[in-house]
Amino acid sequence: MSSMRALVIPLLVIGLCCSTKEPSTQQISDPGLDNRLSWETENATIAEGTVILKSPTGTEVAQVRQKLLGLKPHTHYSLSARVRALNTPSAQLSIDLFLDDGYDSPDQELLIMPDEVDATFRTYHRVLNTGAFPDQPYVRIFTFSTIPIELDELGLVEVK
Repeated sequence: MSSMRALVIPLLVIGLCCSTKEPSTQQISDPGLDNRLSWETENATIAEGTVILKSPTGTEVAQVRQKLLGLKPHTHYSLSARVRALNTPSAQLSIDLFLDDGYDSPDQELLIMPDEVDATFRTYHRVLNTGAFPDQPYVRIFTFSTIPIELDELGLVEVK
């Protein structure tokens, strides 16, 4: 079994609901999703432990992002998110690592397609490799959906 080390993403509850194919980890809680100062938001709200993303037009992004600390280059991480939408979203939800100066790869992105999301919270997973980065990247959660999408847990765990 692989050993894993959790990277705490401040201001999100990090809870890993793992399938039987993934190593189990203890749940790590951080009390804040309500502290909006550490998260940059655009067409999104953070309240009562949940991020709600909704594009006003379908062409404007709805996003939250936060600079990560302690992420290692050339390292595998398991990225997980617990997501729901009361109606089928009009666009996919993307969770990725990026920097404004071009560090943005599809290999470091968890894509959740609209038909995969329903009214019950469900956990989605992706293992990614950080590759090389010149500075600590952001974790970014974004969509162009005009239907609200909710996220109440985000996990990023190093896989060894």
